[in-house]
Amino acid sequence: KELLKEPEQALLEVGPEGALRALLAAHPQKAEHQIIVSSLPQSSGPYSILSTLSQLWLGGVRVDWAGFHAGEKRHRLPLPTYPFERKRYWIEPGERNPAASVPSTAQAHKTKKSDIADWFYIPSWKRSLLSPRITPSAASGWLLFIDECGMGEQLASRLEETGQKVFRVRAGKAFARLEDGEYSLDPRNRLDYEALLTEFHNRDVSLQNIVHLWSLTISDPGEDAQALGFSSLVFLAQSLGEHPIADKMSLTVIANGLCEVSDSDVLYTEKAALSGAAKVISQENTALICRSVDIVWPSPTSQGEKKLVDQLYAELTGSDWQAALAFRGPHRWIQTYEPVRLEKKIDGRLRKDGSYLIFGGMDGIGLVLAKHLAQKYTAKLTLVREPGSPFGQNLEGLGKNALILDADGLGKNPVEAAYAKAKARSGHVDGVIYAAGDFGKAGFSPLNEVNQDEYLARLRTTQGGLQGLTQALADQEPDFCLVTSSLSSILGGLGLAAYAATYSYVDAFLRKHNQTSPVSWIGVNWDSWKFTEPPQSSFGDRLAALSILPEEGTDAFERILACSDNSQIILSTVDLQGRLRQWVAHGANPESQIEKQIEFHARPDLLTPYVAPRNEVEKQIAEIWQILLGVETIGVHDNFFELGGQSLLAVQIVSRMRQAFGMDLPLANLFEQPTVALLADYIAAVRWAAQDKTDPQTDGRQE
Repeated sequence: KELLKEPEQALLEVGPEGALRALLAAHPQKAEHQIIVSSLPQSSGPYSILSTLSQLWLGGVRVDWAGFHAGEKRHRLPLPTYPFERKRYWIEPGERNPAASVPSTAQAHKTKKSDIADWFYIPSWKRSLLSPRITPSAASGWLLFIDECGMGEQLASRLEETGQKVFRVRAGKAFARLEDGEYSLDPRNRLDYEALLTEFHNRDVSLQNIVHLWSLTISDPGEDAQALGFSSLVFLAQSLGEHPIADKMSLTVIANGLCEVSDSDVLYTEKAALSGAAKVISQENTALICRSVDIVWPSPTSQGEKKLVDQLYAELTGSDWQAALAFRGPHRWIQTYEPVRLEKKIDGRLRKDGSYLIFGGMDGIGLVLAKHLAQKYTAKLTLVREPGSPFGQNLEGLGKNALILDADGLGKNPVEAAYAKAKARSGHVDGVIYAAGDFGKAGFSPLNEVNQDEYLARLRTTQGGLQGLTQALADQEPDFCLVTSSLSSILGGLGLAAYAATYSYVDAFLRKHNQTSPVSWIGVNWDSWKFTEPPQSSFGDRLAALSILPEEGTDAFERILACSDNSQIILSTVDLQGRLRQWVAHGANPESQIEKQIEFHARPDLLTPYVAPRNEVEKQIAEIWQILLGVETIGVHDNFFELGGQSLLAVQIVSRMRQAFGMDLPLANLFEQPTVALLADYIAAVRWAAQDKTDPQTDGRQE
C-alpha cells in the first residue's frame, strides 16, 4: 500500500517473476499507468533481462547507457529514417486488370489531366423527363416564401389539397404572425428568420420542405434582387444551421431570369448570385438539399400557367433531384457541361508588338498573362492596379513598354480612363483582359459567418467594374475582351458562398452582354492557379498537384483565344464530371461519401497522451472528428491540425457540430480551441450562459 502511494515511480521486483509483482498488480490502489516489472521474467532466453530494461526505459526510468555498453565494440548499421510504429498500411491486392494504370471514373476527378487540351468545357442544357412523382407523407411540413406574382399561393393550395401542412411567409417590414400558419418578416433582418424558426420550434412544428419563391418577379427587381434573393437565402440557411434538423430537409429556390437555356431567354443578372449560394448551402449543411429551378412566365392568355404549376408541383413532390434545372414550355431541362478539346494553334488573336490593357494586372492571373505577353510578343502593356493589390512587387519581366496606372487615380470610371490612356499610347488597343475581383483571404468565409455588408460592397464593386468595361468598349472593337471568372460558380466550395455568388453574377453579366452586343466577350471560369508554394501539408500538396502552373495557364490562354466560339470556357485540370458528382449532385454529398468510403486508421503518435472522452459532449465531438478525419480513436486533448485537419475540413466539422448541438459555433473557435476538451468547455459555457439568462430564479440581471 505504501509503495503504491507514488504512482509515478516504477517498481522493480528483484529476482524471478513471482508473488510480489502479482499482488501489487492486483491491488485496488494501483494506478493504471504504473509500471511493475521483474528483473528476471519467467520467459527464458538471452533477451529476457533486456526486455525488463526496455520496459523500465519506456516508463521513463533513466538508464546509464554508457555503463550498459562499457567494453562493447560498436558497429554502424543502416536503419530506416522513420520509426517502426507497428501499424498496418498494407495495400490490398486488387483484381488483375490490364487497364489498371488508367484512373477509374471514380478517381478521375482526383488526377490532373496530362494533356492541357482536355481541360476545357462549355455550359449546356439537355432535355430531361419530368421527375417521377412521390405521394408526400401526410405528416410532411412545408414552408413557402410566397412571391407577389401568385405562383407560391397556387403551389400552396395544391399541396394543401393533398393533405400537406403548409406554412406561408411573406416579405414585410418586421416579423409577425398574421394568421394561423401565415407570417411576415423583413427580408433584410436575419433576426426575423431566427424568430420564425424559433416559433416553429416552440410549436413543435416539423418542416421537411422549404420553397423559396421571393425571386419570382414580373420585371427586373433591380436593387431588391439581393434582399429578396441572395441575402434572404443566406439568412435562412444561417438560421437553419442553428436549429438541429432531425433528417434531410429540401430547400428549393424557384426564380425567373436566372438561366440562359436559349438565346431568347431574358436574364436578370442581379438574381444570378442565388445559384452560387444554393450550391454551397448543400455542401456546408449536409442536412439541407438545396436546388435552383428557373422558369419563364407563360403568356397570360394561354393555359401555360396551369401547366407550369403542374410541372412545379410534380418537381417539388418528385424523386429526381437536380442541383440546377429549368422549365421552358412543356419541357424540363437540366444543366450540363460538355467537354471540348482545344488544340494548340499557331495562328491566334495575339499580335506581335500589340497593345493590351490588363485591369488587375499587378498580381495573380493578370500579372502572369502580362509577363507572357511582354516576353513572347514584346507587347506594349497598360496595367491597372486595383485598390488593395500589391504595388511595385515582382514586376520583373514586364519589359520597358509597361505603363502602370492606379485605379484610385483614374476617376469615376477607371476602366474607361485606362482604355483611353492605352489607346493614346499606340493609337489602338488590340485586346483587353479584365482580371479584377480576386477576393483573397476575405473570400473564404463559412456560410454562417458571411457578412452581408461586405458581400454587397464587393458585389457593387464587381458590378461597377463590369459596367465600366461596357462603357469603355461601347464604340471600340479590340480583337478580344477576356474576363476572368472562377470555377467556384460551377462547383461552389466549402467556405465560398460569397465568392461563388459573385462569380455567378459575373457569368450572368457576360451571358446577357453577349446576347445583345455584336462583339462577344470571353468568360473563363479558371481552376485554381499555383502562384506560390502552398503550406506543407497533405492538403497543400494535393492542391499544388492539381493547380494550374503559370506556364500551363498561358498555354491555356492562347488555346482559348484561338477558339472561334468561346463566349464561356470552363477550365478544370481534372475531370469536371467527377467533381460535379462529388460536390454538386445531390445524393453524392461530399460528407456522405466520406462516411461511406472512409477507412479508419490508427491514431497517430502525438506528444499529447491519449485521454478518452469523459462526458457525452466530448463523445459527440470525438465521434464527429472520427468520421471526418478517419481516425479510430480521438483523445480529448488531441490537436485537430496535428490529426491531419485543415481549413476546408474544419468547415464540415463545424457544420456537423452546429447541427449536433443546435447552437452557433463560429469557425474561428476550431482554430482557437482545436481540441475536443476545449470545444466541449466552450459548448458548456454557452449553454450555461443561455440557461442563466432564461432562468426565472435569477434576479433579472444579464451578463
